[in-house]
Amino acid sequence: YEVDGAASCEEALQYIRTHPDTGAVILSLTLPAPDGFAVLGAVQADKSLWDLPVIATAPPDAELERRALGQGADDFICKPHFMQSLLKRTQAAIRAAGDRKKVRLLQDAAFEDPLTGVLNRRGLEESVSTLGENDLPLAVYAFDLDGLKNRNQDAGYLRGDQVLAWFGTVLRRHTREDDVLARVGGDEFLAVLRQMRSEEAAARKGEEICAAVREYAPGDGAAVSCTAGLAMMREGDTIQSVIQHADQALYQAKQRKKGSIILWGEET
Repeated sequence: YEVDGAASCEEALQYIRTHPDTGAVILSLTLPAPDGFAVLGAVQADKSLWDLPVIATAPPDAELERRALGQGADDFICKPHFMQSLLKRTQAAIRAAGDRKKVRLLQDAAFEDPLTGVLNRRGLEESVSTLGENDLPLAVYAFDLDGLKNRNQDAGYLRGDQVLAWFGTVLRRHTREDDVLARVGGDEFLAVLRQMRSEEAAARKGEEICAAVREYAPGDGAAVSCTAGLAMMREGDTIQSVIQHADQALYQAKQRKKGSIILWGEET
């Protein structure tokens, strides 16, 4: 291994962020202020660093060890430590991190729709089960791509697949990383946006997505649009009922005017 050193928390964090190929971090919890736990917290907060194993070191202290492992350290070694032991345990942590990454990649594949890059139904169920009160209010959108079946008949399924894949990209561009996006049917999508403070803001976001779809030029001269239903989830609601409301609003929108968005409960 090539070993580099950092004399402070700030240097350690800077090094980790600028060296994505780092194999492991041996972290002294006695680093100068703030302290080594700041590095642990930063690693846990950054999803791109979750595969980075961290071995914490400190003088013998049961409470310090408990705290370090509880905050995400992969191992804890008391100072002074033997170099051979440190090497073996670092290698073990690296292997374990590699195994976790493989498992997560398999899980991602099981939860992801391969054509669009958003979640499938299984991934949607798993994601919404983790939603809590801190995520409220939620804006739940049901989207339907208008005329996709006719496009498949006229231009072939390859052209239709290109539109579907592009719509997945549109959803990701107009939402945040922690929002829930899923393909739930052939041309039907669901989006759950966290902490949407008002119905007006939620409606504007839905209109923004529909407008982006209308601007798309597939290259065969055919227009593309999407219709949307919107429902808000607040304290006391269940996610299943709100998804049903969004579906009902989508049905109303398709009956009224394709390419539009309706808020559930809105007069039609």
